[in-house]
Amino acid sequence: MSEAPRIEKKKQAIVSKLFDIVFLMILVGLIVRQIPIWWQAYEKQGLVFGPVEVKTISGESIVLPEINKKVIYVFWATWCVPCQRQIQLLQKGVDAGDMSLDQVKLINLGEERELVVEYINNHQVKMATYLSEADAWRKFDVVATPTILFIGKESKIEYVTTG
Repeated sequence: MSEAPRIEKKKQAIVSKLFDIVFLMILVGLIVRQIPIWWQAYEKQGLVFGPVEVKTISGESIVLPEINKKVIYVFWATWCVPCQRQIQLLQKGVDAGDMSLDQVKLINLGEERELVVEYINNHQVKMATYLSEADAWRKFDVVATPTILFIGKESKIEYVTTG
């Protein structure tokens, strides 16, 4: 084997190793960055959800949570691709009868009402959707979308998943 192909193979091996190292560093960085978010979500378990004032799509104010009812609250935004996917999955679950329509409530990030209504209509979302200013988000330290809270009958947060 001549010298040139051997050198080329070594270059390719070095580039491949460098790519692996950079990829691993990025992956570790992302995981380390997520740890505080995961910890915050874990700390919320067992806390009482609410009361939080939100607005319905029609503009009336209501206070969440609904008492003596298990509910899933999804904090979301129309621009959030993981939110869009999560809403699709939840809607499929509702449509399939795996959960009832009144068990899932969507709480939007505070976007314009018209934008939220357009999204709901275009994507055939049937779940109750609420508009929120920053109050609901601040109250529960929502730092990523989607954040999903599973609320038990005593209005306690049973489980949280974020991002």
